[in-house]
This record gives sequence, C-alpha cells and structure tokens, in this order.
Amino acid sequence: MTHSATILVVDDESGSREALAVLLQDEGYSTLSAANGKEALAIVAQNPPDLILLDVVMDGIDGYEVAKSIKANPATSNIPIIMVTAHDGRGAHVIALDAGAEAFVPKPIDMAVLSLRVRNLLRLAQAMPTHEIPQNAGL
Repeated sequence: MTHSATILVVDDESGSREALAVLLQDEGYSTLSAANGKEALAIVAQNPPDLILLDVVMDGIDGYEVAKSIKANPATSNIPIIMVTAHDGRGAHVIALDAGAEAFVPKPIDMAVLSLRVRNLLRLAQAMPTHEIPQNAGL
C-alpha cells in the first residue's frame, strides 16, 4: 500500500476503542471508530477500511453477525477482520473463524501480538493480487 492503512476499531467500550486507536495511530495507521455493529456496517459501506478490529460482545448486532455481513458482501468480503473478545477457548475461535474472521485476539489484549497480527494481515492483503486472505492467516 502506498498510503497509511486505515483500521476500523469496533467496540462498545469507549476506553477500549480509544486505547486501540492510540496504539494503532502510534504505529502510523489511520483509524476509524464504531461503538456498535450497526455503526460499523455503515462505516464499512461508506468508507471501507483496510482492516477491522471487531469486538464480539456488543448490544444489537454482535461481532459475529457483523463479520458475516461484511464477508457476504462482495464489495467488502476481502477486508481482513481480527476478532477481539473476552471469550477464550477453542469454541470462541471456531465461531469467529466460521463468521469470517482471519484472526482472533483474546482480551486482555497483548498489544505486541495484536500489533504483529495487524501488520501481518495488512502485508498479506497487499501481497495478494485479489486481496483474498486465507482464513487462519493471522493465527
């Protein structure tokens, strides 16, 4: 990419959104922010980001449904998604991957791991001519 990647941070907790945005901005990324699934889908439709950090547990449309909706739309299906959630364990991973996420990061977030997953998924997206990123690429 010749420009700074834009990352959409979706979380219903404002403190989490702000902390992630600061981390990403410090690394040179541009950020967008959404407080819920409906807002996230509207942002993706109007201004598709290069990558999405998506919380699972939110009021209204949860992260799994947001991911499914994004992946079902041919215009947005190639946007890499990293699911971020307090749910841990194999079951949560399987559900996130089945919903379309390319990677999964449990809360509390290990910022070094998150930073590397973001970098690696963006690198893969840039390297693949059709921006088709294989699932599990960031795991």
